[in-house]
Amino acid sequence: MFTASNDSRVEKDIAEDISFIVEAIKAEGLNYDAIYLVGSFGRSEGTAHFDGDRWRGLNDYDLLIISSGEVWDEDALKKLRHQLSQTLRVDFVDIGCLPRSTLRHLSPSIANYDLKNASLRLAGHDVLEDIPEFDVKDIPAFEFAQLICNRIAGILSTKLPLSTRSPQYCANQYVKACIAVGDVVVYLGKHYHPSYEDRKKMFMSLAKERQMPFFLSDTAIAFVISAYEKKLSHDAQKGFGIDDGVLRDMMRSAFLAIAARCLGKKVDSVRVASKALTKHYCNHRSFSERVDDLLCVWMHSDKSRASAMRYRILFSLPTVYVECPSTTFRRWFSYASRYWLIPGALNKSADLTSVVRLWEEYCH
Repeated sequence: MFTASNDSRVEKDIAEDISFIVEAIKAEGLNYDAIYLVGSFGRSEGTAHFDGDRWRGLNDYDLLIISSGEVWDEDALKKLRHQLSQTLRVDFVDIGCLPRSTLRHLSPSIANYDLKNASLRLAGHDVLEDIPEFDVKDIPAFEFAQLICNRIAGILSTKLPLSTRSPQYCANQYVKACIAVGDVVVYLGKHYHPSYEDRKKMFMSLAKERQMPFFLSDTAIAFVISAYEKKLSHDAQKGFGIDDGVLRDMMRSAFLAIAARCLGKKVDSVRVASKALTKHYCNHRSFSERVDDLLCVWMHSDKSRASAMRYRILFSLPTVYVECPSTTFRRWFSYASRYWLIPGALNKSADLTSVVRLWEEYCH
């Protein structure tokens, strides 16, 4: 029901976790129309690991609350997410919230397509008919550029002191990064599909028929296939190792390929692609919207609306990961030139920790 394991012990433990989360949401006492389980566990492809006591979800559980009217307080949700992740001993419990009135206005995206077509209702009544019908071909390339950047943030987070003490966390980030490369191949070569299993089959078909939309070495192709298989396995105790140089090449190739689709032209440099994507998507917003973005940030109000800042941080990540300047001055200058507009950024040390924290604050 929640994983691809077909193991009743795994399903029982994961079901108990999901039930615990739902009851905790209900205990908050706020009105909702429905609660959905999304992500891999919502489509019966979640990954679990045995910690010596019981089976636990690997990395995160993703839930979405469809509220009756009001938007739930973000601070309260943040506190609930943290409490649940600590109690259930998983990296994250991601709980989102949408007013039901917004469903009929949702645009094509990976998350919205998956909610409509690959989610599990846990409580309340079904409201998914309110969401427009999306064709997978309507999902824009931006979604996959964002996916690659987010996965690079995950790779960078493995360098943080706390993460380096968790081989399991690091291995999971490498798996997710390799899958993202495969997903870009599948999107460009065929089309998106919510199922890991189906995406793996489409990736293998493209590789076998030599119809890859961008170059990946045989070694990289093997890593992508292995990552899909790892994600579909319930035996998550074995690590997933990959040479950092190979992974950098894979992420560079995928990023440049999806950037070319977004921009409508080939780009040879990661740095140039990063700047072009930031400019491209910021220019899609009206002048008044861009002013609102800056005011939101500088007045410390709704950071989720600050698209300009989010794009600046998000699309800088491939350059940070691929180039990684070595000397202290070059590292500081590279950091300062990218993030000088962001309040408080220059008060932080110019290192990967600061970059990841900025991503978590504005993009995650």
